[in-house]
Amino acid sequence: MKERKHFLTLVLYGVIAGAFIFSVVSYCMHRHGSRRVYYFNSYDSQNLCTEVRYIVNARKEGAVEAFVADLLLGPLTNRYRNIFSPETSIKFCVSNGRNLYLGLSEEALREVNGMKSIRDSVGLLKMNIVRNFTKYKNVYIFIDGEIVFAEG
Repeated sequence: MKERKHFLTLVLYGVIAGAFIFSVVSYCMHRHGSRRVYYFNSYDSQNLCTEVRYIVNARKEGAVEAFVADLLLGPLTNRYRNIFSPETSIKFCVSNGRNLYLGLSEEALREVNGMKSIRDSVGLLKMNIVRNFTKYKNVYIFIDGEIVFAEG
């Protein structure tokens, strides 16, 4: 009886150690991305909705551009609205210290069914950038070469 109790204790410790090792290995293998929160407007309500995505770590200076490019692709959920028309692309993305200069193509001016105003869309884009990249104090957004948003 004592041997059986000792054996069960060893098996329990083995299972716990195996689970711990499996957890550590899984954590090390799957942390190659950074967590980003994306904000979109909903079709169903006036509330802002969030999506959490893990994006592959881009080189440091290209992280904002990769984030905005992913944001312009639109939401994963079909009940959220695109911020701009799906054809919108990035013309330039330059940072200078705590300032970010972002240029979008003229397709950003096209209204898509259910889209709010351009001012609201640009404000939502700025909010997405500032909340995910806190080092930027000022975001200057250009559409087709004209500045549409310059606010701290």
